[in-house]
Amino acid sequence: MELVIGWIIFAGLAGFYASKLNRNALGYFILSIFLSPLITFIFLLIAGENKNNQKKASLESKKIYQRYRTEVQLDYDKALIKALKFYENYNLYPSQYNTDDDYEKVFKNDNDQSFVIKKVNGNVIIESSNLPVFQDINNEIIEPKKTNVDDLVKISELFEKGLLTKEEFEAQKTKLLNT
Repeated sequence: MELVIGWIIFAGLAGFYASKLNRNALGYFILSIFLSPLITFIFLLIAGENKNNQKKASLESKKIYQRYRTEVQLDYDKALIKALKFYENYNLYPSQYNTDDDYEKVFKNDNDQSFVIKKVNGNVIIESSNLPVFQDINNEIIEPKKTNVDDLVKISELFEKGLLTKEEFEAQKTKLLNT
């Protein structure tokens, strides 16, 4: 009886050693029971590590999301603009899983790549999955492009305050409308 228990324990150890060599643990356990744990150990030492299963395991590990978390000291809107600029080549689009919260947005693409930007306790946090780590682009603030409407509003305010004459206002307005 003790011999049978010892045989099973050594067969289990052979199976464990086989799994360390990227080989089928159950198959070598069964082989050890019928053949001999000692002969199985010798065979495993000669055979060595299974390279094919190692490649398969590394491919499977690549499927695991690479997650990165970056905390930036920027205004939320400016951080969002910079993040979109940083990830512009990844064809990201707003996800349907966005919350109603103005300070949490999810952007993703069809290749299981995504990033989440959120504001937590005054800090802006960007978490990316299967994307490069977000880096603050040149530490410069990327402002949204201004339109002529913005400039029209600005010159109309100047006109209302009396800082522009009617002729200057009309000239500036014509210039903006023609560009």
